[in-house]
Amino acid sequence: MTKIVTALLFLFIGSYTYAQNEEVTLEYIQENDSIIFQVKSVAIIPIDIVSKQVDTIFPKIVYKEVATVFPNDSVRGFIRVHINDFENLKQARKERKIYTVEAHYGDRRNAKHDSTYLYTLPYQRGRKVEIEQTFFGKSSHKNIASRYAIDFGMRTGDRVYAAREGVVVFAIDHFTEGGKRKELTHKANKIVIAHSDGTLASYAHLMHKGTLVKKGDTVTKGQHIGYSGSTGYSGGPHLHFVVREPGDIAVPIYFEDYEGQVLKRGKRYKRKH
Repeated sequence: MTKIVTALLFLFIGSYTYAQNEEVTLEYIQENDSIIFQVKSVAIIPIDIVSKQVDTIFPKIVYKEVATVFPNDSVRGFIRVHINDFENLKQARKERKIYTVEAHYGDRRNAKHDSTYLYTLPYQRGRKVEIEQTFFGKSSHKNIASRYAIDFGMRTGDRVYAAREGVVVFAIDHFTEGGKRKELTHKANKIVIAHSDGTLASYAHLMHKGTLVKKGDTVTKGQHIGYSGSTGYSGGPHLHFVVREPGDIAVPIYFEDYEGQVLKRGKRYKRKH
């Protein structure tokens, strides 16, 4: 017998999106004497589901560490537990973390960062912009998801341009607040664009109602896609730009006219093309 018991939770998509987006839902299903976890996706690109047991109080839980769910599809069986243990598991989860489940845009098995690609600077042609923070920036570019991020010193309302062609997989612009408060961490307006090599670019801290593209749109390199701002966890107006491989792994990138150069904090760079 197979029976969908209930929708269990919404998953967070790495650094890119939030439960409100409902890109992915997790359900548990009763099948004979087992409870099987199933993921459904409405995303337009593959999503990697990563599960991990962090407490061994239930040693009989069976995990599949990485499962890929394809657009408008589902994957079942990446976590399996005997029905006799399930109620105890639900009760234990109220008091301690038994397992984690994360979802990340992209299929890491088929993505390979093209390190030779030269990006265009994400602001107007002919303009110079100062770099506020660069690779391994001491302020906030310290972890694997942000170590190669760049903060461009752009003002609220400045135009943001696509640094590379691709497809919009996520765009949000309804947030209004910004500041250095923990509760604002996942409240930055942003656009995420998937590239042909499987990487994804994030343009973050956009102004309220500051996106000009939507999920599913194809964008060209140099296309005007939005407006800079200071929403979310931010100390002031700027554009936070980072390119990641699936799994939220930031990768180093280089720009036209500055090939092989790491942009330096405090220096101004002109977009020439």
